[in-house]
Amino acid sequence: MEANKRIKAASEWQAYNAAREPTDELDDRLDAIVSSFMDEPMVTLPVILLKFRIGKSLRQYEDGALAGLSRLSAEVLCA
Repeated sequence: MEANKRIKAASEWQAYNAAREPTDELDDRLDAIVSSFMDEPMVTLPVILLKFRIGKSLRQYEDGALAGLSRLSAEVLCA
């Protein structure tokens, strides 16, 4: 617990948090736009790659994109 307090008091941590604030707002806006369809199965490479790119900003979607890419690869390579 003490280490956590020291980290949060460090100037580097405070600078990181200050830099994150504008992107957190942007992430929230992006999530509001895409969340309604991100759980749908992505079936083409361009949309899977788009989901992966979104997942680089919104990590909750990255695993789903990788799963879609893995599924599509298996379908194409094992067809």
